[in-house]
Amino acid sequence: MLVHKSLMLGGLVVMLSLSGCQADGLFEKDSQWISSASYGSSTHVADHKDKLYRFITGRLSGSYGIYTNLQETGQSGEAASGHEVLSESAGVMMRYYALNGEQTKFDSEWALAKSTFNMNTGFSYRYSPLLHKHYTLNAAVDDLRIIRALYEADKAFQTDKYKAEFESFAARLYTYNVKDGYLYDFYDETYHTLNSFITLCYVDLKTLETLPIPTNKKDELVNKMTGIVTSGYLSDEFLFIKHGMIIILNPINPKTSIPWNPC
Repeated sequence: MLVHKSLMLGGLVVMLSLSGCQADGLFEKDSQWISSASYGSSTHVADHKDKLYRFITGRLSGSYGIYTNLQETGQSGEAASGHEVLSESAGVMMRYYALNGEQTKFDSEWALAKSTFNMNTGFSYRYSPLLHKHYTLNAAVDDLRIIRALYEADKAFQTDKYKAEFESFAARLYTYNVKDGYLYDFYDETYHTLNSFITLCYVDLKTLETLPIPTNKKDELVNKMTGIVTSGYLSDEFLFIKHGMIIILNPINPKTSIPWNPC
């Protein structure tokens, strides 16, 4: 979801992304999904990665998952803060453990993610331990990350242990976050409503291609979302770090301007 995230967790995401370039050359062969059992070692940052991992698991984590920030807050703001936890972070750690070949840690992270975030219609994007509050909407990009982690886990651990859950949660995402062949940002379980736009960085085409849905529906979804991504207008300016307004392509109302923070 669009929230202020921990820079420390962001560092692990960068390491995961840098060391996973080969793993992202997906779909030509299933065996190419997982590139290495020593995830992160090829980027010459192994020592920094280990220190970062120890900080995240030792100081930035609690009973419900990874904190949004190290310093605690009242957990009542519009954006997540303090020791609130995010399904986004759980998905990152699940992918990390799968791609690093650590099945026991993967299973523990997955069990915690389910108990903390799972709802009937998706994974709650945010939970406040202080307020005992689940936010009853998901974020498609975060659900896709968890779904992708389950897919990767089967490949990494050479098992079909996660297949049933992968198929179940993938089908659920398609049911609630896809309409007329388009993926949308979030579904609100309380109000039974789907939002009206897609944020470009939410479109994980690689994971969409794994969804266990009929071929004609999957082709429609992937083709339509590929069109959204290739036609989406971001800005005429350099966008490395930018907060504020950008333009994204809305299937209902193309080039609709909405507030956006970088994913």
